[in-house]
Amino acid sequence: VPDGRPYEIEFEGAKVEISITDESGKVDINAADEAILYALFNAVAGDDMRARQLAAAVLDWRDADDLVRPEGAEEPDYEAAGLDYGPSQAGFTTIGELQQVLGMDYELYRRIEPLITVYSRMPRPNAAYASAGVIQALPGLTPQLAGQLVQQRRMMTPQQMSGTPLM
Repeated sequence: VPDGRPYEIEFEGAKVEISITDESGKVDINAADEAILYALFNAVAGDDMRARQLAAAVLDWRDADDLVRPEGAEEPDYEAAGLDYGPSQAGFTTIGELQQVLGMDYELYRRIEPLITVYSRMPRPNAAYASAGVIQALPGLTPQLAGQLVQQRRMMTPQQMSGTPLM
């Protein structure tokens, strides 16, 4: 099951642990709406104001206009911060590009990197494959509930999971 659960196999006399995660189980930073982005940043950073600013700055980064959202960031804000670049106005081509968004720092990026993608093109992550960190980013879900959902899912066999929507 491509939900990040570890599998241990033996390969040429050595025990190897592998895990596979379906990209649809991650937050797509090009498709997620403000609520999902806010919940993701808030769950990881634990700072309401910073989460609001980052969510708005991500939306301003990827939209084609130069209108600044409340708490967002467009070209003049990047210039005022002394940066020689501004938002792409076209979405992210890689997740690493998120590091250029005004307000993002390496420590937060490092913690959020396993939870994001640019490949699913889905506005919400697929909870059947999402990690607890991603499930927490779904509005209304707590860390405890996210942990319980992942634990229950991992007790299911691949045959039990096929066709079983979790959320």
